Amino acid sequence: MKKYTAYLLVVLLFSHATAVFGDDLMYVIWRDIGLPDAVRLASQYSGKTIRLAHEAQGTISLASSDPVNSGQFFSLFEKSLQERGLVLLPGRDNTYQVTTAEAASADNAQPIKTEPQAPVTQAAQLQHVGAIFASERRAADIAARLRSMGGAAEVRAPDHPADKEFSVVLLYRDSAEGYQAMLSAVERAGLNGLISTPEAPAAFLVQGKLSPD
Repeated sequence: MKKYTAYLLVVLLFSHATAVFGDDLMYVIWRDIGLPDAVRLASQYSGKTIRLAHEAQGTISLASSDPVNSGQFFSLFEKSLQERGLVLLPGRDNTYQVTTAEAASADNAQPIKTEPQAPVTQAAQLQHVGAIFASERRAADIAARLRSMGGAAEVRAPDHPADKEFSVVLLYRDSAEGYQAMLSAVERAGLNGLISTPEAPAAFLVQGKLSPD
């Protein structure tokens, strides 16, 4: 039994992808594991359907110092992807896709086909700087996630060449519906604690279209 235990510990320490389960919790140790294998294992551990885009390549590393459940593992997996400049885009029916931030931005920049609506003039569009990041890639990642959830956002470069902070600007129509759509996109993208949203215009509250909360 001692020899078997020692052998198991050696395997755990030197393997590239290890998950030790117990009481619905698990320790995860990944060392430079290829993305195809990482996505396959992440699907198994999290119970979600995760696909890998052809443009996403390379390896990731992930390690949990404490045992985690499937939800905590999924958060660690997403964080590890972001550290490598990758994005985990949500889809329908609990599906996700791992892609690059550049590809996500390009895809979401394409116009979305909707029912014909009255054109929105530039004057009817409001802007709000929701976040400032030290990295252009990080800002592009956040803007892409907002657009994937139906919101409108763009990345603004700093005015001064010495300034390296890129801004994420929320765009929304000057109406109660446009304001609510912007809030919903931020919430569905899981960015409530990361990006600020503007206060509801008083006119919308007076009209009774939005609650004070």
